[in-house]
Amino acid sequence: MAKDKVLEMTWGEPDLPLIQAELEGILEDSARNLYRRDDFDRVRFWQWDGQSDDGRKHEDATGEQPIPWENASDVRVRLADRITNEHVNLALESFFRANMRVSGIEKEDRTRSAYWTDILKYFLEQHMLPELRREVEILAQQVFGTTPAIGIMGCYWHQQTHNRLQKFDLNTLAQFVVANAESEEEAMQLLNEFQMILQDEEMDERLVELVSAMFPAAVPKRVKQAVKDFRKTGQAELPVPYLTENRPKFTAHRLYDDIFVHSTCTDLERASMIVRREWYTETELCEKTVSEGWSESFVEKCIEKTEGLSNIEQYDHRNPLVSSMARESRGIQGNNDGLYEIFYAYTRQYDPENNTPAIFCTAFSSSVTDEHAKHEMLDYAHCKMPFVLFTRERLSRALFDSRGIPELVETTQYEVKTQRDLRNDASQINVIPPLLVNARRGGLNLLVAPASQITITRPDDVGWLQPPPPSQGSIEAEQAAENDAREYFGGEDPENRLLYRQAVVNRWLDSWRIVMDQSLRLCMQYVDAETAARIVGVENPAEVAIDPNDIANKFDLSLRFSADLLNPEFMEKKLEALKALTQFDVTGALDRNKLLMYLAEAIDPQLAKDVVLDPTTAQQREIDEEQNAWIKIANEIEPVMKEGVNFPLRLQVAGQVTQISQEIQRKLNENENIQALAQNRMKYLQFGVQQQENAQIGRMGTKPIQG
Repeated sequence: MAKDKVLEMTWGEPDLPLIQAELEGILEDSARNLYRRDDFDRVRFWQWDGQSDDGRKHEDATGEQPIPWENASDVRVRLADRITNEHVNLALESFFRANMRVSGIEKEDRTRSAYWTDILKYFLEQHMLPELRREVEILAQQVFGTTPAIGIMGCYWHQQTHNRLQKFDLNTLAQFVVANAESEEEAMQLLNEFQMILQDEEMDERLVELVSAMFPAAVPKRVKQAVKDFRKTGQAELPVPYLTENRPKFTAHRLYDDIFVHSTCTDLERASMIVRREWYTETELCEKTVSEGWSESFVEKCIEKTEGLSNIEQYDHRNPLVSSMARESRGIQGNNDGLYEIFYAYTRQYDPENNTPAIFCTAFSSSVTDEHAKHEMLDYAHCKMPFVLFTRERLSRALFDSRGIPELVETTQYEVKTQRDLRNDASQINVIPPLLVNARRGGLNLLVAPASQITITRPDDVGWLQPPPPSQGSIEAEQAAENDAREYFGGEDPENRLLYRQAVVNRWLDSWRIVMDQSLRLCMQYVDAETAARIVGVENPAEVAIDPNDIANKFDLSLRFSADLLNPEFMEKKLEALKALTQFDVTGALDRNKLLMYLAEAIDPQLAKDVVLDPTTAQQREIDEEQNAWIKIANEIEPVMKEGVNFPLRLQVAGQVTQISQEIQRKLNENENIQALAQNRMKYLQFGVQQQENAQIGRMGTKPIQG
């Protein structure tokens, strides 16, 4: 099988026919799952043949006489959609309110871990937020609302370039020549040669070579024209590519639409091949030759031959064995006009000499069989496939063995619809029941409407048929069906509902932790130390820099969210319990800084980020503020006295300052005003310490004799 052959691929050029055969095998295998997905999409979005806009049955829509009658009830019930959206909202809320932490393996990595937590959050919040909101919701819709109930998140490092025109003249060319010399002698030699080229127009070819070296992205035709302009005016301009985006990128992939993997796969990391599909415009294709080094001849062939063509369109998903005639008749699809289909095949390959595994990425087009866009080793330092699996449940090791919510509530939704249709029809027949017309009257045209008149000759010519009494159990039956569905998804009992929600959140965030972990390591790999230092406000980039050897295994990332935060009453009780817990901390076992951060994050994650400092920063701020206070005292300025500060630490700093600083000691001896300010400052600090001790005595009844 093609799948087995892919495992034999090694370091050499990609075997495009082999990759294409594997992709076709995946597509042929996809029919069963696509059947299921289509069926349960109709359940969620409540679609069926003969459906009308007014929620009634009509013969012209169904093609046959409706049952029980024309214009009978045919309501839409959104039970599956409603429960799905509740889960999607839970997933979104838990993701955006989750607490993310980066920690190092060794104790000295604590500060650097905090820096990289901030760097990752910087990209997520400042450069990716609209994209993040979109992709997280799309992913959640796939995980909870489709069957198979899975989503695949792609995690990439995204770089995008644009061109800007840059002028060059005699001076810039000379500077370029000197900059590329390895010694002063070579520089002088190159400058002499450069002067000869300038003086002799017959040496334009050498000048073109020089300008091309200075502008490597410029096409030869453009360079030749720029050289002509330079000869005439002494200056010219050429396009220079510059990086406009350099950040992580998340893409929620939909199975069999833009991501393809064999259904027998049990772990994406062990998949023989994963294929991703993208649609590009002509401009985007051309840009790939600069940003990703694609083959220019491949791009030209794509633009010339493949506009709007799709390899996926060749397969009838409900009958994979379509005839070749049917395949050939599909042609260009109108909705793909101006777009070009590109596939990326991710394969695990091995170096036969060193027996070293690696992931290779091959970009190709199914319509260009003799060339590929690129084939290169994926250089991500985390050494993993850039895809993370999300599932609603795991019934077995099979990747796709996960049921979506529409599949689980299908029969319940039909039961609710049946009861509502019955009541609607009963209401309709009660408002206008059938008329009883005396047989001897023959054909009688009757208009039954408010204020209408019906002419009769005898009282019993026309009468109403007495409808059967309305069913008393219909509402109860509908409510029982909905209750069954609710019980399945946690029910109304607060404890059971909390346990269910927490299980959903844990499974969801477990996969997101992997995504964020990959993103963190990509940031460590591609964000230079100078940029990282600017993001976190550090002057020395070495404090932030990461050794490349430490990227893969030096740091750990956690992502947590407690579902009880969504219940204000429960959260209030929990906060009170945590507050009471601090009163039992007689040994100082509680890390109060971490507890403060937890409480602040429980109230509002953004609030915690803005107002709560990490312990090291908080301690340093206390030291700096107290030292500044004594600088003010030395200049006869009384510092502000604040509440809620670290009085013991500040008292210690005050003692050190007055003992170490000879200048302050001299002023204390010579200036009575400074002496009074210093005494008042010490009283303030000592009183603060005493107040904290009094609070301890109030709880414990005494204080330690020693210490």
